Amino acid sequence: MMNPEIARFVRRFGTFLLMAIPVYLLLLLLWGRFAPPVANLNYRIASYGHMYSRLRDVRTEGPVDVLIAGSSHAYRGFDPRLFEAHGLKAFNLGSSAQTPRQTELLLDRYLEGLQPQWLILEVYPASYTLDGVESTLDVLANDLIDAGMRRLVWELPNAKVWNTYVYAVLSRALGGGFPTVQEPAGRDGDRYIAGTGFVERAGFYYRFDPVEPRRWTYKEETFEALDRILQKAQERHIRVWLVEAPITRAMYESYGPQPEFVRQMELRASFTDFNLRLSLNDSLHFYDSDHLNQDGVEVFNAALLSAFDTLRSAP
Repeated sequence: MMNPEIARFVRRFGTFLLMAIPVYLLLLLLWGRFAPPVANLNYRIASYGHMYSRLRDVRTEGPVDVLIAGSSHAYRGFDPRLFEAHGLKAFNLGSSAQTPRQTELLLDRYLEGLQPQWLILEVYPASYTLDGVESTLDVLANDLIDAGMRRLVWELPNAKVWNTYVYAVLSRALGGGFPTVQEPAGRDGDRYIAGTGFVERAGFYYRFDPVEPRRWTYKEETFEALDRILQKAQERHIRVWLVEAPITRAMYESYGPQPEFVRQMELRASFTDFNLRLSLNDSLHFYDSDHLNQDGVEVFNAALLSAFDTLRSAP
């Protein structure tokens, strides 16, 4: 028989939950609808990075020869128009701060429709140090909520992700499903190129700022997600190329050689670090410390496609 004090506590706690949960849901819905993003709730549709437009286009752009995925270095650095001029149809499925965990989620959704022969994964060492909160919020607000998203939310012990997930489910249930919006192609110097997944930034140039030295601490789960991606690609007979895109020399030198990261990449697939192949000018070819402007994109993609021709011809 339950102790009377414990039984009383259980009843009171149950009553509290019955009252608190509806209040929490109501406040969450009101705050998400009428207040700006806050520390523990951030649901932004069609915002920075043009993720909404990219995920709208990806549903109709297959099949492709080449699929590109990765962080903002991907969607700002690999221009499918230049691939097309080279005789290759490509689509860019990168997103801001994307880690392999979000890459895996997106590939699970869209790989079958795109049917690429090649998968180019942009691999920036910093992406393997992140918890993936920023990228998860980006995908959560701008795409469907499915079993893969529920699993990812459950695996991320983060109040902002959980609150945003609950708000998204409530908002879509009350609003009749996933919202349809008109996202402008141009925003704050960026221009989304329809049907490509690529965001162009032309006419902006980097003004040097000192970059503090840094050290990376990698998260094992990011490498585990990468391994699952490579396994799924192999099962579909998709060839994979791991590419580290150029960043400014100042930024690259700030974290120094990464022999362990290079070793991890080379163990898994063909890997090329274009920071070691190109001599770009920090002021002319970048618009900030780690993103290429359109001038830099064109130089980088020319070298990339030349190397890609060699890779494709290899047995």
